Amino acid sequence: PPAHADDEPDPSPAIAPASRLACLGAAWADLVGVLAVVTGCLAITVVTGRSVGLATVPWAAGAAVAWWTLSSVMSLRVSGATPGMAMVGVSFGQPVRGGRLVASVAAGAAASMLLGLPNLLGPAGSPVAVASGQKIVTLGTEVVTQGDV
Repeated sequence: PPAHADDEPDPSPAIAPASRLACLGAAWADLVGVLAVVTGCLAITVVTGRSVGLATVPWAAGAAVAWWTLSSVMSLRVSGATPGMAMVGVSFGQPVRGGRLVASVAAGAAASMLLGLPNLLGPAGSPVAVASGQKIVTLGTEVVTQGDV
């Protein structure tokens, strides 16, 4: 035990809310991830000697959306961030639980398709934050509870 009360670590450090720009960047990073998978799928098509026609693009987009959805579900459940959120250094600070998971993924997809404009409402008002029931915070500033120590 510490000799003085001042030596005890603070069990709940201050949470730094994410900036509006970081929230916008998270949606853009998710969109860039999807476009990278589309590009990769089209590149694989070319490398394997098949022609890239108009019918190939929806297949590649479908594969990219499936990748993003699966990776977002796993990432939100484990770390509380979509892949784009993790790329720009923001998260919910806690994993997204239960019925809020599907709504959070849908809100994240919608925000990315709208070029992140809904995320300009800020870390508490963006559709992703409302769907998850949590504010978006800067990574490394999440609350440490007594059970986590």
